[in-house]
Amino acid sequence: MNDLDRMMTDRSTAAAEVSSAFGRLTLSVVVCTRDRPRALEACVRSVMSQAVLPCEVIVVDDGELSEQDRKMLASMCEAKEVPFVYLKKEPSRRFPCLPASRNLAVRHARGDIVQFLDDDVTLDPQFLGEILRLYTDDFEGCLIGTDGVLHEPHQVGLGARVFDWLFRVAGWWALEPRHRGRPRQPACVRDPCRATPTLKIVGATMAFRQGVLRDDPFDEAMTDYALGEDRDAAYRLSRYGWIARCRTARATHHHDPLHRPDPYRFGRMTVQNYCRIMAKHGLNRMGDWLVHLYSLLVIALGLVCFSLVRPKPYWPRLGGMVIGGAIFMLEQFVWTRSPRGTNVSHGVDMRG
Repeated sequence: MNDLDRMMTDRSTAAAEVSSAFGRLTLSVVVCTRDRPRALEACVRSVMSQAVLPCEVIVVDDGELSEQDRKMLASMCEAKEVPFVYLKKEPSRRFPCLPASRNLAVRHARGDIVQFLDDDVTLDPQFLGEILRLYTDDFEGCLIGTDGVLHEPHQVGLGARVFDWLFRVAGWWALEPRHRGRPRQPACVRDPCRATPTLKIVGATMAFRQGVLRDDPFDEAMTDYALGEDRDAAYRLSRYGWIARCRTARATHHHDPLHRPDPYRFGRMTVQNYCRIMAKHGLNRMGDWLVHLYSLLVIALGLVCFSLVRPKPYWPRLGGMVIGGAIFMLEQFVWTRSPRGTNVSHGVDMRG
């Protein structure tokens, strides 16, 4: 038996062990990473400390993870007899594309559930068990996506609380797609202490049924920072069933500062991706755009106020928002009109 056959056999054995404990459902953990080896180590270590282990751990490398770090991660998984899969992704554009990394992992995943984790997230010991239990109790088969409760220590300060209040007042992501004909709400999410339906899913801990992601993958046209790609996926996939936040699955987001976007890029993608996603999902009626405009104006005015105190981080972010809005309007004008100037109904082109 060669190494590849042995690896596939080991993965199948691990999957079978988890299946027997949770109604034959298996879960693959996927971590997409870019040059954060110490954060990644802590993330994988928390996965290996779970009361219920995954059938495999898949790491998609969008950076330059060293061979030493790869061996260390593999040994951590091997110690718990969990198969470790390393996938190296070569960036084909100026900036790495997170949706492409996620799709690559899905094509290799063997679990029934694909659990995505940010590389700077650590899990409480019961996290994976609670996620699997929620899917196992979905006897109707209507639950297609979940996430967990995310604790973010970096957002406990006064400034973070003010920003959170500002976005709530602005009604950011308040509008949701107008789906019709969805299946009845599954019984497993009717207990608010256990799970609550939501489309405001958080990419740092989101999970989906593998079959749904294979049929309708992440949108790889969302390049650069890909801000909002988690909400885009939730909006799109929710037409197949229900998405819920598992209240008993808890994790911590440590917000590693390495390779975060600069304020200008963050501001630009905040507006540009938001407007693209809203238009893409049909939230482009006159009343919808009035709500969008209100949200953006409230956030912009808040940034103006913050910039009077700390101009260095907030003026570039505000400038990026203005440029992002201008780019979106230019895309609408150029891509929704024919060469003769007549309107055509092609929707929003999501090219990066």
